[in-house]
Amino acid sequence: MSGLFVSTALTLVMVPVMVVAPHVMKGQIGWVIRRVGKMISAARNGGKQTAVPAGFDGMAVEIPADADGAKRYIVSKEEGLVEKDKNGVTIVSRPEAAE
Repeated sequence: MSGLFVSTALTLVMVPVMVVAPHVMKGQIGWVIRRVGKMISAARNGGKQTAVPAGFDGMAVEIPADADGAKRYIVSKEEGLVEKDKNGVTIVSRPEAAE
């Protein structure tokens, strides 16, 4: 009777564990791979990450010297566009940045 009880208890415990085990292992292996990838990426970048604001398109923004740090300076993509008519075609572009 004792052998049958142990066998049944073991079956009731091990079947659910073995059914879920592949999913759990896949998650753990994925975490390890992502972690190693982050370490390799950090080693290539020298551990430095560049912060870039969302929507930044490379346009320089001039902020006044007496600017309040609590204010946000938002530059729309349409601001500062120049229209030129060349050979019957209207060209819309940004002015060249002064260096």
